Amino acid sequence: MTMSDFAPEEGNRVEPPRFPNTPANTFRLYNHPAIGIPLVVFGVLILIINGILEARNQQSQPWIDAVWSPDGEAIWDDTILVRSRSVPLDNFPILKREISDRREKVNGKEAEQLEALITNTGIEKTERVVFMDVPPDELDSLIVSGRLPEPGDPEVLAGVFARLDSFEMDETTFEVVGRLSPAVSGFHFAYILPESTSFESLFSEQEGVTHGWLAISGRDRLKEETAIKELMDEQDILGMRVPTTSRHAYASILGLMMVAVGGAIAHMTVFSILARRSGGIITVGVQAVLQQPRVLLGMHVVMFGTFFGMMMVGIQFPVPHLWLLNLITHEFTSGGLSYVGEAYASGRIFAAALATWFNNFIVQTVGMTFVISLIVPMVGLAKNLLSFAMVGFGMAPLWSGMSGMFSFHSITMTLELEAYIIACVIVVYFWRRVVAGLMEKDVIPQIRQGFRVMGSGVILTGVMLGVAGLYEAVTLILLR
Repeated sequence: MTMSDFAPEEGNRVEPPRFPNTPANTFRLYNHPAIGIPLVVFGVLILIINGILEARNQQSQPWIDAVWSPDGEAIWDDTILVRSRSVPLDNFPILKREISDRREKVNGKEAEQLEALITNTGIEKTERVVFMDVPPDELDSLIVSGRLPEPGDPEVLAGVFARLDSFEMDETTFEVVGRLSPAVSGFHFAYILPESTSFESLFSEQEGVTHGWLAISGRDRLKEETAIKELMDEQDILGMRVPTTSRHAYASILGLMMVAVGGAIAHMTVFSILARRSGGIITVGVQAVLQQPRVLLGMHVVMFGTFFGMMMVGIQFPVPHLWLLNLITHEFTSGGLSYVGEAYASGRIFAAALATWFNNFIVQTVGMTFVISLIVPMVGLAKNLLSFAMVGFGMAPLWSGMSGMFSFHSITMTLELEAYIIACVIVVYFWRRVVAGLMEKDVIPQIRQGFRVMGSGVILTGVMLGVAGLYEAVTLILLR
């Protein structure tokens, strides 16, 4: 494909043929320049204010700075010694049966891939029961609902993400009698069992019992340690972040929605300006996008509806959300996207931007949207819909501090996701031209026009994702 393929066919203006009954400039209804940027600013302000209120509300919460390690030597002398063990997987019969059935059905390379998936997601990991000696008054201050366990009775306090109301361990059935506040750091996926001689045998020399430590005000102290990275590598230290409340989570989603809507309108305002240019390489693609207003609006509704819908689902299902986060973390540290993680870890902005652009544009957009949709019609749209669902689920604002992070990362969201949506609209345009050619028995000119627009769309999305990658690299590296 050469530069001449994008040049005007006649006159001074590039304008692809419109589809029947599609009037020009119909997109003006929702691309007014006075709407987009103010909505983005309003959304960012919601995120900033929400983050400030969240931090202020957490300042007085007990155990907000607690950190603990289930298995490791105490860092300081004034820590509380704890013992812990995992809830047996038998308490999750459906999950256990599903994993067992899948293991029986695969072998060879598929079995290896299944085991890698199970390990990387942590799907077999269950809540820990933490056996420790803490004064009743101290524990009572942590409870958001229910009551304290009776001394010596098989009763526990459950973290906010703990799944069971009762469980069995060594033929003893434990009942949840109280729920911990989300602000209790490090215990969102655990049960607290007050230390008692009645249960010493369960936490003595049993298989799987670990010995660790708890520092109630340890987070700030840990940050002051010069060898913090080495400590984190040596033992699993929990409590570096805490779950947020539902109120703050939904406020974050509201702010992100405002940014998404405003960002879409702002992009289309810019597109309307670019569409009036004569002979630009991306003009053909921009005009083709704007001449499909119903497709464009529908694609935004479907894609962002899926994105935010799955974000709300993620709030309701925190444990599968944790599994997905574990998988994403693995991909960026040891998996197929480790080159992106390494680029960010190096602190080099342009290397990180290039790695981001290569994955988002070359792999995800060119390969998995445009090219694959030429082989199997529209399949790139299904791939992007799945990506929006997974990213939305993974970005569910379950953790404190995410609202503040989203205040700048929301711009990355709108820059990247708009590019994927535009790519989908270009794919639809291409296949509409093919169908129009078949119906009108004028296939070759229509396909030529479709490829002309797709080529322009490739360049357009490449530029959009280049800007998004640079912005993401700058913000994540400079603001981390």
